[in-house]
Amino acid sequence: MNEEDKQSFTGFVSTNKHNLLPTACARLIYEDEECSVRILSDSGLQETFLRTAIADDLKLKPHGSPITMKIKVLGGQEQHKRMNRVKFKLAPFDLNDGQMISIDAWTINSACAPFAAVDVDVRRCNHLRNLKLADNFPRKAATLDLLVGTDQYYKLVQGSIKRGRPGTPIATKSRLVWLLSGPVPGSKNSEETTAMLTVMKMDNVHDQLTRF
Repeated sequence: MNEEDKQSFTGFVSTNKHNLLPTACARLIYEDEECSVRILSDSGLQETFLRTAIADDLKLKPHGSPITMKIKVLGGQEQHKRMNRVKFKLAPFDLNDGQMISIDAWTINSACAPFAAVDVDVRRCNHLRNLKLADNFPRKAATLDLLVGTDQYYKLVQGSIKRGRPGTPIATKSRLVWLLSGPVPGSKNSEETTAMLTVMKMDNVHDQLTRF
């Protein structure tokens, strides 16, 4: 395999209680089936990943040929994973099907470790009181189903921002209503850490060209 046939990308996955990650809950829709999913939008990741269990439950059909990815984690460990490309739609819970968003993703057994519980009372933040939030707070520990990278990121995120006092979460407008990220007021110290995920995608030139 030639070096030019390889693409590498990195992203960060965190479960640190001190800072909220921009998560959302939404409907994942495929043909006549749907389920609820929790989503993380990560502009530092180039590709989008859906948990394989969700794809299997809804019987999502692979789109195109599978590819092999070399996954490296902090410390140098690496694995090779065979992944399928799937297509589906997302929609907020309170909007009709006319607001659905088309998404492409690679299937993976686990996108990251489960999110830690978040004990934040948004009523303490004046700038958040009248906003419809995409996730529920306070929130128990939760599993991530869909990790959205930059290839699909701007299908969801619209860019408008609402800020409050320093040390409070920032709200970002999305097509799944408002995403919260940033520091959590009054959060307790946590021993949980942030880890870097590095993935090398190995495609042949023909497979790369057929995606466009």
